[in-house]
Amino acid sequence: YALKHFEIGVDRNDKAFASLIDRMNRIAHPLHGKWMKKWLRRIAHDNGDLLRTDDLKEILENLHAHASVADAPLQVQFRVGGTDSGEIEIDLGTRDGKRVLLVNGEARVINEGSNTLFLRSDSTQPLPIPAETGDWRALFPFLNMTEEHKYLLLSYLTFGLTHPRGTTAYPILIIKGGQGVGKSLLSRSILRALMDNNSAGVQLFPKQIKDMIISSMHQ
Repeated sequence: YALKHFEIGVDRNDKAFASLIDRMNRIAHPLHGKWMKKWLRRIAHDNGDLLRTDDLKEILENLHAHASVADAPLQVQFRVGGTDSGEIEIDLGTRDGKRVLLVNGEARVINEGSNTLFLRSDSTQPLPIPAETGDWRALFPFLNMTEEHKYLLLSYLTFGLTHPRGTTAYPILIIKGGQGVGKSLLSRSILRALMDNNSAGVQLFPKQIKDMIISSMHQ
């Protein structure tokens, strides 16, 4: 039953995902994740059955076997992705799967028909819907920094929203300043809110590389 409703495959790192075929815009769900397990249990319940832990494990193992022999690896993107025609899409993180397509300097909201496969973490939150008109200079009064640094920050924002992960090296943004100058406010209310809204909030930098990797996997 699941094979009729999902496209199942693995990405370049051999991680298995499932994507509902009839969804207006596609979302990648980790095959062994909470969402997929809940979906399988609900379908079984609707058909008068209850899945025990062993039953669920067996079903997921069978689905993983199907995913492993898929013709081509899935191209799974996170928040910013490239289309087949070389354009850029941004996942707004809304429940209905809205996307923003960047074409020739314009941003178009896409409600359906996108084939770009996006992955979301448990902490992913919606981004604001782009306005029809606007002025990027309106951001500058809220930035407590020099004029030069304002333009550097604007460059960082636009670079992050137009370059999918894995396609190029990412610049590292370093925010410095004394106590009370607004570093956390900048990180949480401007950078997070505009680039990758997330319920995880502002966190201390991990002391160990292992902790940093684990943290990034869940955000």
